[in-house]
Amino acid sequence: MSKVHVYELDYMRAVAMLGVIGIHTGAFSVSNPDVNVHFFGLVDILTRFSVPIFFFISAFGMFLNYDFAKSYDYLSFLKRRISTVLVPYLAWSFIYITHQYLVDANLPTLTLPELGNILFFGLGSFHLYFLVILWWFYILMPVWRMVIPVIINRPVLYLFILYLLQTLFNYYSTNLIHANTGIPWLDTLITYRLNYLILHYLFIFLLGGICGALYPRFISFLTTWRSAILAAGILSTAGLLGYYYELIYGQSYTCINAVFTLHQLHPLGLFYTLTITLLLFSEFHRINAKHGTHPLLTPLRLLGENSYVIYLVHPLFMYYLTIWINAHFSVISVPVDVFFYIAATLLSYAFSRLLSGVITYAPVLSILTGISFKPSTASRQQTNISS
Repeated sequence: MSKVHVYELDYMRAVAMLGVIGIHTGAFSVSNPDVNVHFFGLVDILTRFSVPIFFFISAFGMFLNYDFAKSYDYLSFLKRRISTVLVPYLAWSFIYITHQYLVDANLPTLTLPELGNILFFGLGSFHLYFLVILWWFYILMPVWRMVIPVIINRPVLYLFILYLLQTLFNYYSTNLIHANTGIPWLDTLITYRLNYLILHYLFIFLLGGICGALYPRFISFLTTWRSAILAAGILSTAGLLGYYYELIYGQSYTCINAVFTLHQLHPLGLFYTLTITLLLFSEFHRINAKHGTHPLLTPLRLLGENSYVIYLVHPLFMYYLTIWINAHFSVISVPVDVFFYIAATLLSYAFSRLLSGVITYAPVLSILTGISFKPSTASRQQTNISS
């Protein structure tokens, strides 16, 4: 059975990408001692679904109409993922490491063990850990091929159990585990566990795989339970914001302390991610089914098609935007934050489109995007790491 193109995934990928830029805009906004807590809540709390949704999308694409009875070539699968994920990850890691040494001449010489740690844990830049976790999910493809057919037999029951186990594990990992064993290598593994341990995102990944494997049933579920999904999305959003404001005004947390508490692995964050994932897919499917490729969704489609490179490059533009803004504005107000967000998004998108054109003449640069240059598809440079 040939795979259909699920446009909902393009739109969700774009929303997730905008959310990631929002999270990093929130980090920029707290440079203002009087940061607007409402703006911060919008860009850094309500966007916490962004990274988990990327795992949902990746698994969904992998198992969309997947034939589990068909013979499976694991090495061929890994070879494709090496070119689309591992090679771009290494390329961009070295770009960011080199950039750090160019802007800070006082950094000590990087040793091979230190470089190994950086690459293993995704420390080349603060956002690259996503590709490390995604790579581990891909390496374990044989496990998912065994697990998902079992879950398919009773998806609601098994996913509910997985959800409960995920909540418990995330709480344990983020609140009760500390790197104080006295064994250096083990303490390092514990310290950076959020950068590589797939168990933190196992539920949302398997949910994506199940929804893709049961695509017709999933669409039927979204249609039948649309009102309930909408209500759950509103409820989870209200709960997340309510607790955020309780932390800010009731317990006098700073914005930074609040986000370190109320993140995507928090029980409220996990419930919010689940409901927003279903809500976004439901609403995009409804619009797409009713209007087709609606013109209002064109910007999301374009962002979705270019989201991979946008994700990889946007911290570089944010770095130089920060320098420029600090040189021209004495106060980081909300309008400045909004400008920062829009400028980072547009510059990253422009770079992605520019890179697409340059690859036409310098195919070697395709290592930055994970695609093989084909003249007939040069304008569509987005690497679909979810398929």
